[in-house]
Amino acid sequence: MQAILNFYIHSFKGLSKEVWTLAIVLLINRSGMMVLPFLALYGTKELGFSVVEAGILTGMYGAGSLVGSWLGGWLTDKVGFYKVASRSLIFGGIGMASLLLFKDFYLLSLAIFVTSTLADASRPPIMAAISAFSKPENQTRAIALIRMAVNLGISIGPAVAGLLAGSVGYDWLFLIDGLTCILAAVYLMRNIDPSKKRRPELSQNITGSRASSDTIYLVFLAVAAINIIGFIQIMSTTPLYFTQN
Repeated sequence: MQAILNFYIHSFKGLSKEVWTLAIVLLINRSGMMVLPFLALYGTKELGFSVVEAGILTGMYGAGSLVGSWLGGWLTDKVGFYKVASRSLIFGGIGMASLLLFKDFYLLSLAIFVTSTLADASRPPIMAAISAFSKPENQTRAIALIRMAVNLGISIGPAVAGLLAGSVGYDWLFLIDGLTCILAAVYLMRNIDPSKKRRPELSQNITGSRASSDTIYLVFLAVAAINIIGFIQIMSTTPLYFTQN
């Protein structure tokens, strides 16, 4: 165990304080990811929606995430990662906590879409921040640290959510999910100074390139999309399966 611990510590030596801050921000944020894994159960068990309607709710979350990712990237190019990430986490947290107020299917679907758009707009600016605060030779390790923080948080959030849903009710999932988004934003704003970027601006010929002109990259995105469409079913069908069998 000590050897494994030493291996991980050595693997991430030399990364900047800001990269570690971003990892902690995502760890806090993803440790509070409680609504999405239980959204289908909440819709069917608490609100009396059909399985199809519960699936639509999850789909609206995914649609909002798609729009939010594009919006977050576009805004990051316009105003910078700091403003977009911090505002996205704050307004996404407020939206997440407010979801428990909606009981009508159509209003809840719309609220989920808007909330997901706001919350997931934080993803592109955080990735941009990794590039800004990493030396070129450290960027791969920085992304690895970020992914580890995300995965660790996702392993914590649903487990805690299950305990809360079974003991004190689903409402607490929305409140804690929203609170952790806001806490992540506060930690980000208190520990990162956007003026201290360590990596110089990219040259014009790089910034002027377009992803849409990279055929291999587009094929990769298409394959990844097909894969994730199948994989993400675990967020809706698996909880329903466990409760019905």
